[in-house]
Formats: sequence, structure tokens, C-alpha cells
Amino acid sequence: DKYHGTVEPWWIWIEDTQNEHIYHSEYFLLHKKQYVMVDEEPIALVFTIPIFEPLPSQYYIHALSDRWIGAESIVPPPFKHLVLPNIHPPHTQPLDPPPPPPPTLHQKEFQSHYPHLQHFHP
Repeated sequence: DKYHGTVEPWWIWIEDTQNEHIYHSEYFLLHKKQYVMVDEEPIALVFTIPIFEPLPSQYYIHALSDRWIGAESIVPPPFKHLVLPNIHPPHTQPLDPPPPPPPTLHQKEFQSHYPHLQHFHP
């Protein structure tokens, strides 16, 4: 405690296999009372990342210490038992309203700026 303190900072991020996209990143502080556990319960981090169809072959979770050189870990999360929600279509059909004419502005001075328009952009 005297030299290293009671907190270890870590950088956590998730990226794809080609290292092209980082889907989540966060700065995580691991306090001494969290890692000196009596019941050996693991620490859980919860985050949401996008999953595209088809499922990616792998993502990687990186954990890198902000203080210690070489203190890092790369873990591929298992997708074997991943349960995704069903994809539902929208509840209503999108409307295709006609383009509004300039009188919908309800102000004569604004309408005077558009005397040549029959309607606004569709």
C-alpha cells in the first residue's frame, strides 16, 4: 500500500480480429477491496457491443495496466453459446407524405422568400 497504493488502473477495450474497429473502451479502477476477496468471486464488467450478421469470427477483449509494463491480457470471448434477440420488422409502415407547399409555414414574410417554389424538397 505504501508504494503502490490501493488502486490499480486498467484500460479495457474490445476490438475485431483485424484491429480495425474498437467497439468499446473504458478506464477501469481495480480497488484493493475488490481483488482481496474472501469468497474468490470474479469481478464482472458489463458492456454492450454491436454484433453484425453474419456473426464475426472473433472479437478480442484487451486489458492493459496503466502502471505496469507488460501487465496485459488478451481474451477472446466465446460466441458458442451467444443468444441474440430476434430481429423484428418495424411496427408500422413508413409514411410517404406529399411534399409540403410554402403556405405550411403559416407566415407571410417567410412565404415571400419562396415565391417560385410550388413545394419544398420531397
